[in-house]
Amino acid sequence: MSLSINAALTLAAQKLAAARITSPHLDADVLLSFVLKKSKEFLYSHSEQILKRAQYSKYKKLINQRARYFPVAYLTNHKEFFGLDFYVDKNVLIPRPETELLVERALRAMETIKNKNATIADIGTGSGCVAISIAKNINARVFAVDISSTALKIARKNARAICTDAAAAVGGVNMPRLSRKKIKFLHGNLLEPLKNKKLDIIIANLPYWYDNDMKNLLKSSWSKSIKYEPQIAIKGGKTGLSIYRKFFQQISQLKYRPKYILTEIDHRQTKSISAFIKKILPNSKIQVFQDLNKKDRVIVVTI
Repeated sequence: MSLSINAALTLAAQKLAAARITSPHLDADVLLSFVLKKSKEFLYSHSEQILKRAQYSKYKKLINQRARYFPVAYLTNHKEFFGLDFYVDKNVLIPRPETELLVERALRAMETIKNKNATIADIGTGSGCVAISIAKNINARVFAVDISSTALKIARKNARAICTDAAAAVGGVNMPRLSRKKIKFLHGNLLEPLKNKKLDIIIANLPYWYDNDMKNLLKSSWSKSIKYEPQIAIKGGKTGLSIYRKFFQQISQLKYRPKYILTEIDHRQTKSISAFIKKILPNSKIQVFQDLNKKDRVIVVTI
């Protein structure tokens, strides 16, 4: 079957729209750009170009997968985060734009730390997007911890790739090359591998979705792709905070406590997480920061 770029895009968008994919035209564009290894601008400036049979066959397969809600990021194995390109697959959670706020607040916190040998820990690193983005922007030693050895392999892969990339620019500011020695990847449950480490900042983006939310999300047409993501990185129990409770209990037992603790949350959890943080760390100061949708997203705890 011989089809032009324009015809292929039209058919793909129609199929995705029929499957109730929320962004059918955008997804159709992204996937064809991926197959052709061309920009989206190329697609529209060469709309009458005929696709090769192999190209259309691969594209059709990807569209069929997307119509079954398979995430675009997993189909292309790419996701941009904080101006950097990360490899992702089904073994790691897809980085979300709102998590960039976690990186931004960590960088702000670092500005107040005078220690030239500052150390940061990223707990539940997954793809490594938070740890690597931070290490790319500041001069600090970073520990990246995850309970999944498979996730750590992907995080290491991303660190190697970004180490060898030319200096990237975020917000018009050139960033230095990332030294591999700046990040150490550790396998373990939450803070267990770091019990005796002196840490200035601990960052945690842990599973915080309510169990009931998961059931409802899997019924929704716009969010069915979540079922393809690792559930260990999503489910946070009945209240969504069971893992965070363990995390803060471990914080209280550390030999050396950090100056800052930063966590990502669901906006409905602000009061409950603040309450048990105050119970565990009574002398701490808690700040709440909102994402671009004006929803509580990041908690910053100062000890």
